[in-house]
Amino acid sequence: MNQARYWLMQAALNNQLVGLTELAYSYTDEINHTDNTAQKQTLEFNAFAYFTLVDSMQPITERTLPTEFAYTKDKEKLKLFKNKQAELITQWREDRNNLGLKESLELNPSKDVIEFLALQRNVCRDI
Repeated sequence: MNQARYWLMQAALNNQLVGLTELAYSYTDEINHTDNTAQKQTLEFNAFAYFTLVDSMQPITERTLPTEFAYTKDKEKLKLFKNKQAELITQWREDRNNLGLKESLELNPSKDVIEFLALQRNVCRDI
């Protein structure tokens, strides 16, 4: 799993957003395969931190971060999550910088995607 995650991160660092999304899902999948509470929490923090990173880079309005976690009332858990999130973002910036790339992904959507997003914005404005 560690090797798969390494290559997913390499893909993500090289402008493949799907690599980052799959990396987040790899942690959620692993949560279901452990009974260790501490390990589950670590996996959960990793998953949600990566989902947050994915969401910050998407040029769309839908988000992947599960809302039940985003609005948790457990202040200690939320604090730990925010720490993990900050750590991940710092590492992301360093890794992209080491590759000579900007922090944000250089996504080049197709003409059809650009037209769809414009249409979506217009439709949502009319509702």
